[in-house]
Amino acid sequence: MVYRPPTSDVEVFFTKLEEIATKNPVNNKAKTILVGGDINIDLLKQEHTYTDRFNETIQRVSLSNAVSGVTRQSAHSGTQLDTILSSSTSTKGYRLLTDISDHLGVAAEIPWHHKAEYPTKKWARSLHKENLMKIREALSQVQWDSFKEKPKINTLQKQIKEKLNQFAPKRPVKYNANVRPKKA
Repeated sequence: MVYRPPTSDVEVFFTKLEEIATKNPVNNKAKTILVGGDINIDLLKQEHTYTDRFNETIQRVSLSNAVSGVTRQSAHSGTQLDTILSSSTSTKGYRLLTDISDHLGVAAEIPWHHKAEYPTKKWARSLHKENLMKIREALSQVQWDSFKEKPKINTLQKQIKEKLNQFAPKRPVKYNANVRPKKA
């Protein structure tokens, strides 16, 4: 989010914009860079030094302006001072009517092309009757009285986990990784 006050140095704004794009290269297709806000450069002015420089800068750093049209309306004129820059050409920009400012709100719609990744392995224990009997027998040999005096939850958990791993170790279970697992 950026705000460039109308009286601030435009050169500093362009330098910072280039720094943002340089530090976050847009050649990574897995990430979308968004920069938005009130830049106080009227992008509707054709053949204007700052407008031309702005367009050249965003083109050089592979960003595009997702918002077009008037974003600030006064009684005498309409200007486009607000923008959303995106590294994705499929980002859609919108202007939103608000009554809190003389500027319209701006919003972006970013397509989500993320493919959900599910683990390729699941782990399970075989807790059939024979294994449960062995675990029960092993746990009956543990000196549980020592836990009454000074409760040590980590030691207790370790004892139980040891017995589970000994008599019912986790084993990988194959399943289709492209199918979303059902929630229990």
